[in-house]
Amino acid sequence: MKSSPKTVSKPSLDSFFTYPVNDYPLLHIDENHKFWIVTKVRQEVKMSPLCKALYLLFLQHPDGISLYELKMHQADLLNIYKKISRKNDYQMMRTSIIHLVNRCENSIHEKFTRIKQAFNKVLAPSVASMYYIKGERGKEKKILLSRQLIHQEQQYH
Repeated sequence: MKSSPKTVSKPSLDSFFTYPVNDYPLLHIDENHKFWIVTKVRQEVKMSPLCKALYLLFLQHPDGISLYELKMHQADLLNIYKKISRKNDYQMMRTSIIHLVNRCENSIHEKFTRIKQAFNKVLAPSVASMYYIKGERGKEKKILLSRQLIHQEQQYH
């Protein structure tokens, strides 16, 4: 007699979000820089261009990035942001990135929270946590989702 696979779910969202353990939805990033969770239907993960740029930077670093070293990635982050932002004001974009990588400001943690909220809107939190940028205090932050479950229509290097 076969037993059914274990599932991960959140009681209040049971009827909408139930996945077999280790069976997470695909994250698709299209040519218009829109993020989609793909299950039986596509659901957009809505984020600001700055949050998307931060997320894309962390996708490029599967081993993670220490927040103490984030400033070393400032140029890469700005290049990604320029590619996906609709803003034409380069100085304003540059200022946003400077605030983001400044350890004395809370901007990075605000963006992590917004990214978390965006994924929680389309996935059960127990599943969505694999899509967050997270890590222990003082250690590298990273996205735990297998890169095999991420499809990008263009590269952001």
